[in-house]
Amino acid sequence: MTAITKETNFPLRRTRPLILAFLLVSGSCGLIYEILWMKMLTLVIGNTVFSITTVLTAFMGGLALGSFLAGRFIDKIRDPLRTYGILEGGIGLYALLLPLFIAGTQPLFRIIYQGIHPSFYTFSLLRFVVCGIILLIPTTLMGATLPVLSKYFVEKPSDLGWNVGMLYGVNTFGAVVGSFAAGFVLIPALGITWTIWLAALLNLLICAAMLRLSKNHVPGEPSGSEGKSKGRQQKKKGAKEAVPEGRSTIQWVVLAGIGVSGIAAMIYQVAWTRVLLLSIGSSVYAFTLIVTAFICGLALGSLAVSKFIDRRRDPVLWLALMQAAIGISALGI
Repeated sequence: MTAITKETNFPLRRTRPLILAFLLVSGSCGLIYEILWMKMLTLVIGNTVFSITTVLTAFMGGLALGSFLAGRFIDKIRDPLRTYGILEGGIGLYALLLPLFIAGTQPLFRIIYQGIHPSFYTFSLLRFVVCGIILLIPTTLMGATLPVLSKYFVEKPSDLGWNVGMLYGVNTFGAVVGSFAAGFVLIPALGITWTIWLAALLNLLICAAMLRLSKNHVPGEPSGSEGKSKGRQQKKKGAKEAVPEGRSTIQWVVLAGIGVSGIAAMIYQVAWTRVLLLSIGSSVYAFTLIVTAFICGLALGSLAVSKFIDRRRDPVLWLALMQAAIGISALGI
């Protein structure tokens, strides 16, 4: 009986490197899309700043929405590997259709402009909303991937910081590779269409591999036996009884601070891109450089902090010190 369980239940330590490799490739595809979409939107929106703002807003908004929705329903997901594969497949299929959707907005905008003659900023806002909604769907799927994989990787609360930090760091390092490759290698060498096909193919291959891998995985149990399952259920029940309902004041303050920090980060990214435009000239290269440097910093910071964050008893103090360091360093740029 034990042999059968070991054979059908793929051990976590054997699947972990493979899944991390898929996550790395998935992060690369995500930033390839971001560079591609920015370049495609310049043909529709025209103004570089507006196209960059649209892509960044939709991208980060979709990641936040996907992460929020996945977090809401994470306990109902019995097979995270299969769910992750489906999400990757949805991203790849939508990425193939998205150029058609963006091209379809041009006749719509032409009819609106000729019919009602809106002002420049009103018309720009309209294009921002329409294009942002189109990009929101695939980015929401991207945002849901990390929480879904976290459910599979995280086995003990004491390892939460390390596992989530590692997943985020690997995915973000993939994004660094993808942003650099898209702006400086793939688009110049293959063009927009073939680069889209390449990235979508990688997403679909990840989908197929994860669906195959999920067949060797018993849903709801990454590793262990029925006894462990009962023990975890008792721990979860005890944790629910121990944790009071609602959030404390300090938790709400921290959440608000993280939100304001995210706003500041996007302001930095847009502002630094505009500064680089004055010296580089090409919007694609400037956007690629900023995104690559930005994402690389996120990856390095995530992996560095995840090494010791589970042993820290004062995470709020560390968060405050890091935010102060960010502000001081930004003033020096």
